Amino acid sequence: MFAPLLIGALACGRSSSFPPTDDDTAAVNTDTTERPIPEHCDEAFDVTYENWGRGFLTTQCSGCHAETAPDRYDAPPEAIFDTVEQTDAWADRIIERVIYDSDMPPAGGVTDDEKTLLSYWLECP
Repeated sequence: MFAPLLIGALACGRSSSFPPTDDDTAAVNTDTTERPIPEHCDEAFDVTYENWGRGFLTTQCSGCHAETAPDRYDAPPEAIFDTVEQTDAWADRIIERVIYDSDMPPAGGVTDDEKTLLSYWLECP
């Protein structure tokens, strides 16, 4: 159902800070300019932290990216996704690693539908 939308998400424009550097700690978005709005956002579902993002982060990311994670498995200490603000600071890098590189989470398990929803949540206002 979401596959055509995912293709649109993959072809969308990216911010000037993209692609991120190899150094994950440099991926934190400190740029105060807004990201360009991708074309696929015109058709996007209303995906928010409250109605989808929090659950996705808990399921897919918290094992390594929660401040209280017992073993962060070498995740950068600054890469904490406990709040929407912390997650937004890493949005470009999350998009790169989860959607484009598909190497996060390392154990896999993110479906194409979830990638589409993640794109809507992090890229669309």
